[in-house]
Amino acid sequence: MTDLARIVAFPPPESLKQWVAGAWRVEAPDGHEVHTAPDASIDIVLASNEAFDGVFVGGPLRTFTKRALKGRTRLWGVSLRPGFAALLGVSADALPADWTPLAALRLSGARGAPDAGLAGLFRLIEARAETAHFDERVAATIARIDETRRGLSVAALARQAGLSERALRRLFERHVGMPPAAYLRVLRFNRAVRRLRAGRAEGLAETALAIGFTDQSHMARDLRELGGVTATELMRGRPLALMQPAAVEF
Repeated sequence: MTDLARIVAFPPPESLKQWVAGAWRVEAPDGHEVHTAPDASIDIVLASNEAFDGVFVGGPLRTFTKRALKGRTRLWGVSLRPGFAALLGVSADALPADWTPLAALRLSGARGAPDAGLAGLFRLIEARAETAHFDERVAATIARIDETRRGLSVAALARQAGLSERALRRLFERHVGMPPAAYLRVLRFNRAVRRLRAGRAEGLAETALAIGFTDQSHMARDLRELGGVTATELMRGRPLALMQPAAVEF
């Protein structure tokens, strides 16, 4: 992003950390192109520019997107933790990655669109969390994945959850928006982006193995296919938006 664009990341309120990964505010000039990395979060966005005006919901991204902003843009956004589509009363795999007006979801108990920037989005989530029903098996599996760096397989995750691979896939598609294998791939990609940007002294082969890729070429392929970037570009500061906690940067 050019130096005319500004983004600020915010931690969620303590009471919402169970469901909210992070929050952010963006101000960007007319025509600016945002290159966004894949991630498994659902974003609730309060947007204002020539193309969008209102509150929108964006589903999980399996690959990168590029969006040219029309007009001067202001965005306030909240990224839900993976697996909590129930906060919106929808199946995650039914949400398109592109923005859908919040009103189109017809949320029960919602009184119009939230206002007051992030505070309004936080109030909406608080209200929804009181009646939402979450699947503990999905939450436990995601926690297990997040705690492990290497050696995970869908078969092992299914066994630990007491489910068949097919049943785990169905649960992930409904609650996360992608099957477990895709979730693992996106998570590994994001870990690679952060590690490469951090300027680690290790070589690329060591980085790939530490994150869970089979080798350096495996990492290079996923960086190219999922993010449209190379390891060298990331180490040189190539702009890539990661709409996740402590990783919102252009």
